[in-house]
Amino acid sequence: KKFRKIAAGDRLRGQYQALSQDPNSLSNLDQDLPNNMIHQVAIKSLPQEWLWCETWCDDKSKKKAKTIDLCNNPQTKEPKLKAAARIVPEWVDYDSEIRELIQQIEKEKKGQTVFQKGFKHDEL
Repeated sequence: KKFRKIAAGDRLRGQYQALSQDPNSLSNLDQDLPNNMIHQVAIKSLPQEWLWCETWCDDKSKKKAKTIDLCNNPQTKEPKLKAAARIVPEWVDYDSEIRELIQQIEKEKKGQTVFQKGFKHDEL
């Protein structure tokens, strides 16, 4: 109720609209919006382990991370997928598994006849 009473949604939308017009803000909009609105709308920050990022977090804290932000590191300019494989050890396995699944699905689609594509049969 309080959120609506202070029109927080409208305020956040307005600030988002203003920030999204600034090309320098777009890369960090997820940070700029709460930082600019923290005094107008009661925004609580989550503890660091909920959004670990290599750019501003140390390697020791990564062990406790609940989520990992594969953010761009302006110092290295490393591509995100390359960084993901380096930062998240299981990334390569997950990526391979997904690529294999996509290939399998595409292969199965090619094997279907025109009749099969339009007919869903879900009985045993």
